[in-house]
Amino acid sequence: ENRLPQAEAAFRRAATYIEKSNAAESIDVANSNLNVGSVLVSEGKYNLAEPFLQKAFRIYQKQLGQKSPKTAAVMAQMGEMYRNLHDNREAEALLKKALDIQEAARGIDDPDVANTVNSLAELYASQGQNEKAEPLFKLIMGIRESTAGMDTPEFAAAVERYAAILEKIGRYQDSERHKKLASAVRGMVAKKAPVATPVRQKGPVDLIPPMPPASSVLPTKGNQVARVQ
Repeated sequence: ENRLPQAEAAFRRAATYIEKSNAAESIDVANSNLNVGSVLVSEGKYNLAEPFLQKAFRIYQKQLGQKSPKTAAVMAQMGEMYRNLHDNREAEALLKKALDIQEAARGIDDPDVANTVNSLAELYASQGQNEKAEPLFKLIMGIRESTAGMDTPEFAAAVERYAAILEKIGRYQDSERHKKLASAVRGMVAKKAPVATPVRQKGPVDLIPPMPPASSVLPTKGNQVARVQ
């Protein structure tokens, strides 16, 4: 079940209320605009997301400064937005800046860092710059292993994406090896999945499916982000 439309509606209502009850350039207003913009990006509504993200960015810069993790968070979302709008130059600049701030604030082994690196890697891959993308996808794989664990969908997705980029650059044996690893991880994930127990009840039962797992991808634990010129 896709819950993004419900999330968008809820965040929009919250943003309207917060903007009426707070100063125009308060952090709460910035947070609410970031929430709306982020869910719109997740829904693929990139043009609609832009004014919300731009507003959050302006407020964070003014109130918290250029190097705040909050500023980096909105920069990362804007980078992903511009990547999907095919403004590659703007996307690359924002993602690199966001990554520098996030790595300095949180270290390399952080899920948000992995998401930003993934956006940058996908940006390069979409332009056929696979040699630039490969070390970034490898880095994501390492971050997912250290933050989520090897028996998780996040790590499996990272390994699958790394296998795909290895195939693109002609490293077929390495690609096949990682495909086998990804398959083994998927098997471990399936074994961990809870078995549904039949519900015996006279009346109707509302079963709410779990939210789908996030996917991502980058080098191994303790590695630094590959610097791209």
